[in-house]
Amino acid sequence: MSKKQGFTLLVILVAMLIIGFVAGKYFMDVFGTKKETISPKAVIPLARVSRIVSDLNALKTASISYYAESSSWPETIDQLQHITGRTGLEEKGYQLQLNSWDASQETLYILKDMSEELPEVKEGLAQKSGNLSLFGTDGPDAADGNTIFSGTEKFVYILLVAH
Repeated sequence: MSKKQGFTLLVILVAMLIIGFVAGKYFMDVFGTKKETISPKAVIPLARVSRIVSDLNALKTASISYYAESSSWPETIDQLQHITGRTGLEEKGYQLQLNSWDASQETLYILKDMSEELPEVKEGLAQKSGNLSLFGTDGPDAADGNTIFSGTEKFVYILLVAH
């Protein structure tokens, strides 16, 4: 009987498997990209910024719908609840301010009181304010539509003008 010398197929497969794992680990360590993770502390302010922008836009859209139906701006947030489907916005610091300095146009200001928000939330809104036309003021009566929100003002707001 002749005795064959060499490795069995099973031994070769196990060796290839081990070499594959080692090579894979090496390439992942050398060439792999590490994903930047957002810390949990940063997630909450980002979520708050998104929520505030979303609420302001929902109130803006609801105000336009209200105006289209009644030919006048709403006077309270409660008048918009059936359109937005969001409750408790007044308790969260949202309010409406109607000004008509010029007889030919009425301006509706949709404001959010930022005094209770974290500094990171104010900073996040300030970074987005230029692109989103978010304005800032220290009081609802001082809103003029000229000052972009910088994070230091007490209120952030958007405005709607009817001609």
